[in-house]
Amino acid sequence: MTPVTTPRNAGAVLVAAPRAADAAAIEAGIASSGCRLVRATDPEAARAALTDDDVVAALIDMSWPAAIELASDLRQRPRTQPLPLIFLADPAGAPDDELRAYRAGAVDWIARPVHPDVLCVKVAMFAALHRARRTAADRRAHRRSPATSGGAAVERHARVRAADAAGTTAMAIEASERQRDEFLAALAHELRNPLAPIRAAVELMQLEGTPAATLAHARDVVERQVEHLSRLIEDLVDLSRLTRDQLVLRMTPVALDAVVGAAVETSRPVVEERRHRLAVELPGSAVWLHADLPRLAQALSNIIINAAKYTPPGGDITIRARADAGRVAIVVRDTGTGIAADMLPRVFDMFVQDRRAAGATGGIGMGLTLAKRLIRMHGGTIEAESEGPGRGSIFRLELPVISPPAATPEPARPVGVARRVHRVLVVDDNADAAEMIVAMLSVWGQETAIAFDGASALVEGDRLHPDIVLLDIGLPQMDGYETARRMRLRPWGTDALLVAVTGWGQPDDRERTRAAGCDRHLVKPVAPAALEALLVERERHDAH
Repeated sequence: MTPVTTPRNAGAVLVAAPRAADAAAIEAGIASSGCRLVRATDPEAARAALTDDDVVAALIDMSWPAAIELASDLRQRPRTQPLPLIFLADPAGAPDDELRAYRAGAVDWIARPVHPDVLCVKVAMFAALHRARRTAADRRAHRRSPATSGGAAVERHARVRAADAAGTTAMAIEASERQRDEFLAALAHELRNPLAPIRAAVELMQLEGTPAATLAHARDVVERQVEHLSRLIEDLVDLSRLTRDQLVLRMTPVALDAVVGAAVETSRPVVEERRHRLAVELPGSAVWLHADLPRLAQALSNIIINAAKYTPPGGDITIRARADAGRVAIVVRDTGTGIAADMLPRVFDMFVQDRRAAGATGGIGMGLTLAKRLIRMHGGTIEAESEGPGRGSIFRLELPVISPPAATPEPARPVGVARRVHRVLVVDDNADAAEMIVAMLSVWGQETAIAFDGASALVEGDRLHPDIVLLDIGLPQMDGYETARRMRLRPWGTDALLVAVTGWGQPDDRERTRAAGCDRHLVKPVAPAALEALLVERERHDAH
C-alpha cells in the first residue's frame, strides 16, 4: 500500500465500530492516510472523543443499533455538524440502509470487506476537506476580530467574495451530485437489463418438460448476458485505472485483422441481439500495429457496441480500414439515430449519453470515453461525425503502423484438459458461487470440498490435503490473506497451488495476495477455461 501524501499532523479519525472483523484493514487504511486512529465502542465514548479538535473524520459501523441516532446527533451539534461521517456496512444489509445513512448525514459509504487502499483514499480526501473548511472558518473569525479589522469596507468586500465563492461552490456541488445520481440510475438500469433475461432463463430451465432446444437457448441467453455483465464491470475497473494512470499496456507487434476480429467477436452478441447486418472490409495485405491486443480490441468493440445500441433493430454497421503513409484509418459507420450537433463535442465525455436518441438502448456513458483514452495511449486519434438526428454516425480512428515483425509469433495453443483427479478446496462465503465452482469441477471428475470461512478452510484442508485451493479474499472473521498465510504453515500447504479468487484485480491487490502466499490471482467471475488451466498446471507440476 502506498501512503497518501498528507501533512505531518493529519489529525485523528474516530472509528465507532464495535466489531473487530475489519480491525486490521481499518487500521492499515487509516495509518496510510497519515491520520491516527481513535476507537470508540459505544455512543458515549464516541461523543466524548469528538470533543477533541484533532478529529477530522468519523467512521461509523452501520451494524451498531445506535449508528443512525449517533450520526443524527452529531449533525445537530454545531461543533460536530461539519465533521465528515463515513458509514461502514455489510454488503447484505437492509436495502434502505444506504438511504437512511445519507439522510442521517453521511458523506460516504464503504461496504465490507474493507479494502485498506479505498479507505485510505476516502479518509485522506474527507480529512483534507475538513481541515480546509476549518482553516477557512478560522480565517474568517480572525478577520472579524476588532484587532485585525481593516475597516468596514474591507469586511464587506470579503463577505461578498465569500458569498460569491460559496454560491459557485454550491452550484458545482449540485451539478456533481446531479451527474452522480444520473450515473447511478443509468448503472442500475444497465445492470438490471441483463439480470431480467437471466432470471427468465433460469426459471425456464427449472420447468418440467422444457424441450432440449429451448433449454439450449436458455443457456445461451445466460452465457451471453453474463458476458455483458463481465464486460461492463471490466470497463468500470479499466476506466478507474485510467483516471489514476494505473493502466499499463503490454505492447507487442499485432496484426490489424487480429484486433478487428477480436473486437467483432466481443461485440457480436449485441449486434446479433439487435439483428444488425455487420460488414468488415480490411486491406488486402497485412497491416501491423504496435499495440496491446486485448486493450485495442476493447476500444474498437466499445465503438461497435455503441453503434449497435444507437441503431434501430435491423440496421447496418460497416467497419472499413485503409492503410496509407504510415497510418491506418478505421471507420465505423452505422445507420442509427445519429448525433445532435450540440452532442458531438461531448460524445467522448465521461458518463455522457444522448437520452434524446430514439430507439437507443441506453448505457452509462463510459464506453466511448474508455475507447478514446485507450486509442490515445496507442498513439492514435478518434473523431465522431454525424449529419444530425436520424442520419447515422461515423467514428473515425487512426493508428500508427509498424513494419512487419521478423517472425510472426505462433498463436497460443489450448491448454487442454487435465486427465488426473485433483483434490480441490473451494473457500468462499458466497455459497452459490462456491457450489457452482464445485459443481463444475465435479463434472470434470475432480474431488472437491467447500468451506465458507477461513477457520473452516483450515479444518477442511487438514482433512482433504488439497492439491489446489481456490481462496476468496473477502471472508468473514479471518480474511483470505490471513487464511493463506496460515495454510502455508500446514504440511499440506507448502506444496498446494494456492489461488486467490477475488473481485479486486489491480496491481497492488495482486501484490498483496502474492505477499500472503498465493501462487495465482484470479478475478471474479472465473471462466471455466481458467479453472481448466489450473488443473493442467497442477498436473504438469506433479509430472515433474
